[in-house]
Amino acid sequence: MQGIKMSFIGKLLAGLVGGFAFAFIGYMVIILPLGGNEALVGPILFGLWALALVIAFKAKRAAKAWRRLLIGSAIFSLMLPLSALIFSGVQVAEIGAESSGAATAGAVAGGGIVTVMTGFVSFFMAAIFLLVGLLIGRDKPESS
Repeated sequence: MQGIKMSFIGKLLAGLVGGFAFAFIGYMVIILPLGGNEALVGPILFGLWALALVIAFKAKRAAKAWRRLLIGSAIFSLMLPLSALIFSGVQVAEIGAESSGAATAGAVAGGGIVTVMTGFVSFFMAAIFLLVGLLIGRDKPESS
């Protein structure tokens, strides 16, 4: 009975804490291309967090739940530069339609800088999430 309670608490903790990182990074990946639509903030964020809780409770052990959530966060981290690129493209199109050529050139340069910086930071975030995720919850090799 004690093992069942500890497993439940471990999965709940993985779903809440690891799920927050999963949901927040996933939220940024989804909401950036949509232009930051404020009406979708709550449903997307809490929907991803609920998905993280389901992932955590479907795992056999809490370590496996952490592994799945960290690898999911790494995948979302690798998708962040693409999301920033789409966001920058939408902003350039909006600015270019109503402004001069200099404003459009500035928006293109700024969008490129944002995309490169996002790519740099998200690459290291993904590397950390992936490294930790692959080290946690491994199946123990059987000794012969």
